[in-house]
Amino acid sequence: MKHSLGKKIEAAGLNPKTEFLKVGILFLLTAGLTVGAYFLYGLSYVLIAPIGLFLAGLYFVYTRYDAILKGKSDENQEEFVRLFTYFSVYIGNNYNVYKGLESIIPFASPKMAEKLQKLLKAIDEDKTVQPFADFAAEFPDPKIREVMISIYQMVEEGSLSRYLEQFHRLFARLSEEKHEGVARKRLGKLESLSFLPLVGAGISLLMLALAVVEVLGGILSGL
Repeated sequence: MKHSLGKKIEAAGLNPKTEFLKVGILFLLTAGLTVGAYFLYGLSYVLIAPIGLFLAGLYFVYTRYDAILKGKSDENQEEFVRLFTYFSVYIGNNYNVYKGLESIIPFASPKMAEKLQKLLKAIDEDKTVQPFADFAAEFPDPKIREVMISIYQMVEEGSLSRYLEQFHRLFARLSEEKHEGVARKRLGKLESLSFLPLVGAGISLLMLALAVVEVLGGILSGL
């Protein structure tokens, strides 16, 4: 369990030791708050607060890794669309596939540039579809695999073949889907902000309710 979690943390670009230390600090903080609340209030509902804080913090810590990984994956796919938009322009200007792939490397991020250079090296050594399939395997969307296979088919038949039209059709569909996804994500972020006033009001009401219960408890205990 810990081993697989450590790999996920590393894939998210974080230090596993630092992340486990954060969980340990959160646990110690919660334990301290719980003990303090116990000595102040005894066995009462107040103990729910630090325990709830710990569970909420633990949930946030463990779910953020998936969110980070998904964010990185989305960014990679968005960059793929951006780079291969340039590639389609180069192909349209009579560049061959190899030269077109080579020409988009200067526009790529360091990690994507490394993947493209690895692809070009693999193409030099292997003239089958495998290098293109391996490159596509870096992305979770199967449509990217379709695009890369159509690019390989252009290598076999020539960029001025019917596979050029197929590439443009597949890539246009992928590009439209990714742009719509980006728009939905931005809209979702804006919509999530509308809940903040409600959350603030809910916290205020909860604090008020706890204060009222505490006052009533003090009054009743004094009778």
